[in-house]
Amino acid sequence: MNQLSRRALIRGMVGGCGLFGLSGWGHHVLGSLARASTGINRYFVFAYFSGGWDLLLCLDPRDPDRFTDEDDVIQRTQIQTGYSILGVRPNSVRGVLFGPFMGEFDSTLLERSAVVRGMSMETLTHEVGRRRFLTGKAPAGLQARGSSASTWLAFHVSRANPIPNLVFRVESFNADLPPLASALIVQSVGDLVQILNPQNPTLPSFHQELIHSFLEEQLNCPRARFSTTLRKAREAWERMQSNVVRRLGRLFDFRTPLNELYPENSTERRNMEEVRRHFFGENGAPWDSSEPIVQAAAVAQALINGVSSVITFEAARGLDTHLNNWRTEHGRRLAQGWTAVARLAKFLSQKDHPSGGKWLDRTTILCFSEFMRTPYLNERGGRDHWLTNACLLIGGGIRPRVIGASSDFGMAPLPVDLESGALSPTGVVIRPEHIIRTLFELAGISEDIADLRVPPLRALLA
Repeated sequence: MNQLSRRALIRGMVGGCGLFGLSGWGHHVLGSLARASTGINRYFVFAYFSGGWDLLLCLDPRDPDRFTDEDDVIQRTQIQTGYSILGVRPNSVRGVLFGPFMGEFDSTLLERSAVVRGMSMETLTHEVGRRRFLTGKAPAGLQARGSSASTWLAFHVSRANPIPNLVFRVESFNADLPPLASALIVQSVGDLVQILNPQNPTLPSFHQELIHSFLEEQLNCPRARFSTTLRKAREAWERMQSNVVRRLGRLFDFRTPLNELYPENSTERRNMEEVRRHFFGENGAPWDSSEPIVQAAAVAQALINGVSSVITFEAARGLDTHLNNWRTEHGRRLAQGWTAVARLAKFLSQKDHPSGGKWLDRTTILCFSEFMRTPYLNERGGRDHWLTNACLLIGGGIRPRVIGASSDFGMAPLPVDLESGALSPTGVVIRPEHIIRTLFELAGISEDIADLRVPPLRALLA
């Protein structure tokens, strides 16, 4: 195995944030697991838009006829849409405005989505905002507290999968759970293929048996038997060896000719043809296997082939546009991210689930970023960081609607009634922990297992 694969494999074995002990999780987690039954297989996808998105261009736009880019309007509202600068306008879907850079995320998908507006991140720092949305807890300084939501969900709904917690290009944390819930983190789909495929050159079987016997002897010595670290590493190694033997890497190899991967007229070959055609069209997959559209295709493959039930991927990157690159790059990158999510959602909405219905009926996709960008342009022609946020959810268990709003002065967070989703002066300001607690509720986890100390946003639930 080459150096890249070894690094990725070790990172996958020990999780995104190192090895953690088992003490303290047993009764709490197993007790919750006994009550975590929804009677339906659930799948969860986290789509991260990296860098802080401009909500005026996607999930929380303003009417350009009311919020013009005239100086007096900007001063009165503290909102500068920038639509006239970009030559764009928002789109209306059944009377609800959505921004002009939603890519292929069209009205059909928007009508199936729930959008939560007017959230508060309580930070202007990338690491803090990202880690709060991943874990549902405000970090201590920059240090994440607690496990990622994906880690908790992986333990509850994905333990039987070959890779319970699969993560592309995003960090992940495990502070509370056994190592099997820790994320396998890869930087590209190509890395995943390398990890899951046998590496060349391979040793003769006799030499492999000798090495295996030596390792067994070392692992069975008294010191090793009492080592928690070695025990965890061995469990993870055995799991990954099984994945390699099954040649799971073929599922994510989007560039190798099909006749080199699968026999003619096989079901696996037809499935791969379908995925390639849907996500890449006639041009084929981009050479850069870290591109969002390639990640989205890999997410689809991992779900429908039973590789993982909990997956995180980087839908967009390069959104931290403080300079004039906001004008030239931000919208394009947003659209690229929404297109990746749209193709994933459409694929799942068309694919039959073995237990009935469509895959999207059982899969919940959460689209999020660390915070929004300022509602006005800075002196350099870009936008800075703003503590308000929004998110979009689509799929199984989600009630399509718009919940909450940001203010028409400076786009500040506003309080919401968690049951109805309506603005309410006696309500609460929605934060990431409300969203994560809602995902746990969807998974059948009624207790506050992650100690988020907030109730679910029940207005989201179908």
